[in-house]
Order: sequence, then C-alpha cells, then structure tokens
Amino acid sequence: LYLEGWAPKILLSGQAPDAAELALLARGLTIVSVAQIQVDTLVQMGVPAAAIDVVGADDDNTAGESLELRKQFAFKRWSRILVVTSRLHTARARLALHRYFAGTDARIIMRATRHDRANVDRWWTNRRDLRFGLFEAQKLIAYWIGAAD
Repeated sequence: LYLEGWAPKILLSGQAPDAAELALLARGLTIVSVAQIQVDTLVQMGVPAAAIDVVGADDDNTAGESLELRKQFAFKRWSRILVVTSRLHTARARLALHRYFAGTDARIIMRATRHDRANVDRWWTNRRDLRFGLFEAQKLIAYWIGAAD
C-alpha cells in the first residue's frame, strides 16, 4: 500500500515477547522479533526504512495497539489512518479504534490484508478459520457488552 501511494508512513505493531522468547533472551541469545522481520521484508520490497516505525513494543492486544495509535495521532495529527489487519479481526479492531478515536477528527479506514486466505462468509468450514473466528467472536461479544476494551 505504501508503494501504491496510499500512505507516506507505515506503523507496525510491536509484540511483547512471550515466555519462551524471554527465557532465550535471558540466556543471552539474540531473538529477531516479528516486527523486525516485517521491517526487513518491507525494505526488501522497496519501502525506505525511514518510512517505517515500530510502535507499542509491549502491546500484545488490540486495545493496547489502539491506545498506542491514539497516542501517535495526538502528536502527528494525521487526517486519515489506514489500518490493515486480518479478515476475521477487522470488526473488533474497528470497534476498538472507533472507541479510542471518539471525539477526534481522524478518519479510520479498515482494510483486511489481501493475502489473508480466511473465508469470512464460511469461516466455520475451515479448522483454522473456525478457531480464529470463535476466538474473535468471544472477544467481540466482550467488547459489545463493555467487559473489554
């Protein structure tokens, strides 16, 4: 999308290391983060490194990522924010972002990655999609009833 001119900047969500990664780091091993792999891949695709930022290295949930994006918006004041996520995650991500950006003039545009193979119309017919869909459905219900951010 950057190369197509949709955005002048790419923000990648960092991820908190899991217990296994922390154990390996404690042993002095070097661990390449998912975000670093994404940065390296984008640079190989022709995106300048200066156009890529990794934010929220400790965020491991949608609410944390939304809050971090809202903090960035407070300083950068973008007119629009294009968010790309998986097909089965777009509804909940949209809900979270609209909550965090309520009262701002930011235009949030949600898009599912074109490389996601999930079938949103028949998610229950594929084991991977079924597991992810049920997981997302539980979280979406929690968002709707106000039990989660």
